[in-house]
Amino acid sequence: MPLSDKGKQEQWALLTGASSGIGRATAIALAKAGYSLLLTARHQERLEESKQLCLEAGAKAVDIFPADLKDLEAIDRLVHYAFERYSIRIVVHSAGLGYFERVIQQSDAHTLEQINTNLISAIYLCQRVAIAMLDQGLSKTYLVILASIAARIQTAGNASYAASKAGLLAFANGLRQELWSTPIQVMTVLPGPVKTAFFDLADPSGQFIQAVDTFTVEAEEVAHAICQGIKRNKMEVVVPNYYAYLNKILSLSIPLGYRLIHWTMARIKSR
Repeated sequence: MPLSDKGKQEQWALLTGASSGIGRATAIALAKAGYSLLLTARHQERLEESKQLCLEAGAKAVDIFPADLKDLEAIDRLVHYAFERYSIRIVVHSAGLGYFERVIQQSDAHTLEQINTNLISAIYLCQRVAIAMLDQGLSKTYLVILASIAARIQTAGNASYAASKAGLLAFANGLRQELWSTPIQVMTVLPGPVKTAFFDLADPSGQFIQAVDTFTVEAEEVAHAICQGIKRNKMEVVVPNYYAYLNKILSLSIPLGYRLIHWTMARIKSR
Protein backbone atom coordinates (compact mmCIF):
# COMPACT_ATOMS: atom_id res chain seq x y z
CA MET A 1 0.00 0.00 0.00
CA PRO A 2 1.52 3.39 -0.98
CA LEU A 3 1.62 6.36 1.33
CA SER A 4 -1.76 7.98 1.66
CA ASP A 5 -2.03 11.75 1.28
CA LYS A 6 -2.76 11.94 5.00
CA GLY A 7 0.32 9.87 5.80
CA LYS A 8 2.48 12.13 3.64
CA GLN A 9 1.22 15.34 5.19
CA GLU A 10 1.53 14.34 8.83
CA GLN A 11 4.74 13.82 10.77
CA TRP A 12 4.80 10.33 12.23
CA ALA A 13 6.89 8.77 14.96
CA LEU A 14 7.26 5.03 15.50
CA LEU A 15 7.89 3.93 19.08
CA THR A 16 8.70 0.44 20.32
CA GLY A 17 8.08 -0.57 23.93
CA ALA A 18 5.24 1.95 23.92
CA SER A 19 2.94 0.13 26.33
CA SER A 20 4.66 1.43 29.46
CA GLY A 21 7.66 3.19 30.94
CA ILE A 22 9.97 5.30 28.81
CA GLY A 23 8.27 4.24 25.58
CA ARG A 24 4.84 5.39 26.76
CA ALA A 25 6.20 8.60 28.32
CA THR A 26 8.06 9.49 25.12
CA ALA A 27 4.97 8.78 23.03
CA ILE A 28 2.96 11.18 25.19
CA ALA A 29 5.69 13.83 24.93
CA LEU A 30 5.74 13.54 21.13
CA ALA A 31 1.94 13.66 21.10
CA LYS A 32 2.11 16.99 22.92
CA ALA A 33 4.53 18.16 20.23
CA GLY A 34 1.91 17.39 17.58
CA TYR A 35 3.23 14.15 16.13
CA SER A 36 1.10 11.33 14.83
CA LEU A 37 2.17 8.05 16.38
CA LEU A 38 2.55 4.38 15.54
CA LEU A 39 2.95 2.46 18.80
CA THR A 40 4.16 -1.10 19.16
CA ALA A 41 4.62 -3.49 22.08
CA ARG A 42 3.57 -7.01 23.00
CA HIS A 43 0.47 -6.22 25.06
CA GLN A 44 -2.47 -4.94 23.01
CA GLU A 45 -4.51 -3.83 26.02
CA ARG A 46 -1.68 -1.66 27.32
CA LEU A 47 -1.11 -0.31 23.82
CA GLU A 48 -4.75 0.73 23.70
CA GLU A 49 -4.24 2.57 26.99
CA SER A 50 -1.16 4.32 25.57
CA LYS A 51 -3.12 5.24 22.45
CA GLN A 52 -5.85 6.90 24.49
CA LEU A 53 -3.33 8.81 26.60
CA CYS A 54 -1.57 10.06 23.46
CA LEU A 55 -4.82 11.20 21.86
CA GLU A 56 -5.71 13.05 25.06
CA ALA A 57 -2.24 14.65 25.00
CA GLY A 58 -2.82 16.07 21.52
CA ALA A 59 -1.62 13.50 18.99
CA LYS A 60 -3.15 14.11 15.57
CA ALA A 61 -3.51 10.37 14.99
CA VAL A 62 -2.44 7.17 16.75
CA ASP A 63 -2.11 3.69 15.29
CA ILE A 64 -1.03 0.56 17.15
CA PHE A 65 0.77 -2.57 15.98
CA PRO A 66 1.02 -5.33 18.63
CA ALA A 67 4.21 -7.34 18.13
CA ASP A 68 6.84 -9.31 20.02
CA LEU A 69 10.12 -7.94 18.69
CA LYS A 70 12.05 -11.01 19.80
CA ASP A 71 10.51 -12.47 16.63
CA LEU A 72 12.58 -11.16 13.70
CA GLU A 73 9.73 -11.79 11.27
CA ALA A 74 7.53 -9.56 13.43
CA ILE A 75 10.12 -6.80 13.02
CA ASP A 76 9.93 -7.17 9.24
CA ARG A 77 6.13 -6.95 9.37
CA LEU A 78 6.28 -3.88 11.61
CA VAL A 79 8.74 -1.97 9.44
CA HIS A 80 6.85 -2.84 6.27
CA TYR A 81 3.55 -1.76 7.82
CA ALA A 82 4.98 1.51 9.16
CA PHE A 83 6.85 2.75 6.12
CA GLU A 84 4.27 1.65 3.56
CA ARG A 85 1.56 3.67 5.29
CA TYR A 86 3.22 6.61 6.98
CA SER A 87 5.94 9.20 6.58
CA ILE A 88 8.12 8.21 9.53
CA ARG A 89 10.35 11.03 10.74
CA ILE A 90 11.28 9.64 14.16
CA VAL A 91 11.84 6.09 15.37
CA VAL A 92 12.38 5.57 19.10
CA HIS A 93 13.49 2.06 19.99
CA SER A 94 12.93 1.61 23.71
CA ALA A 95 11.80 -2.02 23.87
CA GLY A 96 14.03 -4.14 26.07
CA LEU A 97 14.19 -6.29 29.17
CA GLY A 98 16.54 -7.24 31.96
CA TYR A 99 17.17 -9.78 34.69
CA PHE A 100 19.24 -8.25 37.46
CA GLU A 101 20.90 -11.38 38.80
CA ARG A 102 24.46 -12.31 39.60
CA VAL A 103 26.19 -14.10 36.74
CA ILE A 104 26.89 -17.32 38.63
CA GLN A 105 23.23 -17.55 39.67
CA GLN A 106 21.63 -16.58 36.36
CA SER A 107 20.05 -19.19 34.10
CA ASP A 108 21.24 -19.58 30.52
CA ALA A 109 17.70 -18.76 29.40
CA HIS A 110 17.75 -15.37 31.13
CA THR A 111 21.21 -14.54 29.79
CA LEU A 112 20.26 -15.42 26.22
CA GLU A 113 16.90 -13.64 26.40
CA GLN A 114 18.63 -10.40 27.34
CA ILE A 115 21.18 -10.69 24.53
CA ASN A 116 18.57 -11.69 21.95
CA THR A 117 16.11 -8.95 22.91
CA ASN A 118 18.40 -6.05 23.78
CA LEU A 119 21.06 -6.64 21.15
CA ILE A 120 20.21 -9.05 18.32
CA SER A 121 16.62 -7.89 17.79
CA ALA A 122 17.64 -4.25 18.24
CA ILE A 123 20.36 -4.52 15.59
CA TYR A 124 17.94 -6.22 13.22
CA LEU A 125 15.29 -3.55 13.78
CA CYS A 126 17.71 -0.65 13.36
CA GLN A 127 19.09 -2.12 10.13
CA ARG A 128 15.60 -2.49 8.66
CA VAL A 129 14.57 0.98 9.86
CA ALA A 130 17.69 2.63 8.41
CA ILE A 131 17.05 1.07 5.00
CA ALA A 132 13.39 2.13 5.06
CA MET A 133 14.25 5.67 6.19
CA LEU A 134 16.70 6.11 3.34
CA ASP A 135 14.20 4.72 0.84
CA GLN A 136 11.43 7.10 1.89
CA GLY A 137 13.68 10.08 1.11
CA LEU A 138 12.81 12.58 3.84
CA SER A 139 15.27 15.44 4.31
CA LYS A 140 15.82 14.72 8.03
CA THR A 141 14.97 11.71 10.17
CA TYR A 142 15.89 10.53 13.66
CA LEU A 143 16.72 7.06 14.92
CA VAL A 144 16.71 7.13 18.72
CA ILE A 145 18.17 4.06 20.41
CA LEU A 146 17.64 3.44 24.13
CA ALA A 147 20.74 1.92 25.65
CA SER A 148 21.40 2.38 29.37
CA ILE A 149 23.94 3.99 31.65
CA ALA A 150 24.76 0.36 32.47
CA ALA A 151 26.46 0.26 29.07
CA ARG A 152 29.12 2.54 30.55
CA ILE A 153 28.84 1.99 34.32
CA GLN A 154 28.44 -1.62 35.44
CA THR A 155 27.50 -2.80 38.93
CA ALA A 156 27.17 -6.18 40.62
CA GLY A 157 23.96 -7.91 39.67
CA ASN A 158 23.51 -6.52 36.17
CA ALA A 159 26.56 -7.79 34.29
CA SER A 160 24.68 -9.64 31.54
CA TYR A 161 22.17 -6.83 31.10
CA ALA A 162 25.02 -4.31 30.97
CA ALA A 163 26.78 -6.42 28.34
CA SER A 164 23.68 -6.43 26.12
CA LYS A 165 23.35 -2.65 26.39
CA ALA A 166 27.08 -2.05 25.89
CA GLY A 167 26.86 -4.05 22.70
CA LEU A 168 23.87 -1.99 21.59
CA LEU A 169 25.69 1.25 22.35
CA ALA A 170 28.72 0.13 20.35
CA PHE A 171 26.46 -0.84 17.44
CA ALA A 172 24.65 2.51 17.54
CA ASN A 173 27.90 4.47 17.58
CA GLY A 174 29.17 2.52 14.59
CA LEU A 175 25.86 2.92 12.76
CA ARG A 176 26.03 6.68 13.30
CA GLN A 177 29.40 6.74 11.55
CA GLU A 178 28.01 4.77 8.62
CA LEU A 179 25.01 7.11 8.28
CA TRP A 180 26.99 10.30 8.89
CA SER A 181 26.44 11.78 5.44
CA THR A 182 22.80 10.69 5.20
CA PRO A 183 19.63 12.41 6.49
CA ILE A 184 19.44 9.98 9.44
CA GLN A 185 20.54 11.33 12.82
CA VAL A 186 21.35 8.48 15.22
CA MET A 187 20.93 9.45 18.87
CA THR A 188 21.70 7.15 21.79
CA VAL A 189 20.01 7.56 25.16
CA LEU A 190 21.67 6.39 28.37
CA PRO A 191 19.23 6.68 31.27
CA GLY A 192 19.97 5.66 34.80
CA PRO A 193 17.56 3.35 36.67
CA VAL A 194 13.97 4.35 35.90
CA LYS A 195 11.09 3.42 38.20
CA THR A 196 8.88 1.59 35.69
CA ALA A 197 7.34 -1.83 35.11
CA PHE A 198 10.76 -2.84 33.72
CA PHE A 199 11.84 -3.67 37.27
CA ASP A 200 8.84 -5.94 37.87
CA LEU A 201 10.73 -8.46 35.74
CA ALA A 202 14.31 -7.29 36.22
CA ASP A 203 14.19 -7.01 40.00
CA PRO A 204 11.12 -8.81 41.43
CA SER A 205 12.55 -8.73 44.97
CA GLY A 206 12.92 -4.95 44.78
CA GLN A 207 16.41 -5.13 46.31
CA PHE A 208 18.26 -3.50 43.40
CA ILE A 209 15.86 -0.63 42.84
CA GLN A 210 15.74 0.00 46.58
CA ALA A 211 19.54 0.11 46.74
CA VAL A 212 19.80 2.65 43.91
CA ASP A 213 16.68 4.65 44.79
CA THR A 214 18.78 7.79 45.29
CA PHE A 215 19.98 7.57 41.69
CA THR A 216 16.68 6.81 39.95
CA VAL A 217 14.93 9.00 37.39
CA GLU A 218 11.31 9.27 36.26
CA ALA A 219 10.26 8.07 32.80
CA GLU A 220 8.91 11.56 32.03
CA GLU A 221 12.37 13.06 32.63
CA VAL A 222 13.89 10.65 30.14
CA ALA A 223 11.14 11.43 27.62
CA HIS A 224 11.79 15.16 28.00
CA ALA A 225 15.52 14.60 27.48
CA ILE A 226 14.80 12.58 24.34
CA CYS A 227 12.63 15.33 22.87
CA GLN A 228 15.23 17.98 23.71
CA GLY A 229 17.96 15.82 22.20
CA ILE A 230 16.01 15.50 18.96
CA LYS A 231 15.47 19.27 18.80
CA ARG A 232 19.18 19.91 19.32
CA ASN A 233 20.42 17.13 17.01
CA LYS A 234 22.37 15.50 19.82
CA MET A 235 24.33 12.31 19.29
CA GLU A 236 24.00 11.12 22.89
CA VAL A 237 21.81 11.94 25.86
CA VAL A 238 22.70 10.91 29.42
CA VAL A 239 20.02 11.36 32.07
CA PRO A 240 20.36 12.37 34.86
CA ASN A 241 23.39 14.54 34.11
CA TYR A 242 25.45 13.38 37.08
CA TYR A 243 25.99 10.02 35.42
CA ALA A 244 27.90 11.86 32.71
CA TYR A 245 30.35 13.13 35.35
CA LEU A 246 30.83 9.64 36.79
CA ASN A 247 31.46 8.39 33.27
CA LYS A 248 34.20 11.02 32.90
CA ILE A 249 35.86 9.74 36.07
CA LEU A 250 35.79 6.23 34.61
CA SER A 251 37.35 7.44 31.37
CA LEU A 252 40.18 9.10 33.30
CA SER A 253 40.87 6.22 35.67
CA ILE A 254 39.09 2.89 35.40
CA PRO A 255 40.49 1.53 38.71
CA LEU A 256 39.48 4.68 40.59
CA GLY A 257 36.07 4.79 38.93
CA TYR A 258 35.13 1.21 39.73
CA ARG A 259 36.47 1.46 43.27
CA LEU A 260 34.21 4.49 43.71
CA ILE A 261 31.20 2.58 42.32
CA HIS A 262 31.89 -0.45 44.53
CA TRP A 263 32.37 1.71 47.63
CA THR A 264 29.19 3.69 46.94
CA MET A 265 27.03 0.60 46.38
CA ALA A 266 28.44 -1.07 49.50
CA ARG A 267 27.63 2.00 51.59
CA ILE A 268 24.09 2.14 50.21
CA LYS A 269 23.41 -1.55 50.89
CA SER A 270 24.72 -1.27 54.46
CA ARG A 271 22.16 1.39 55.43
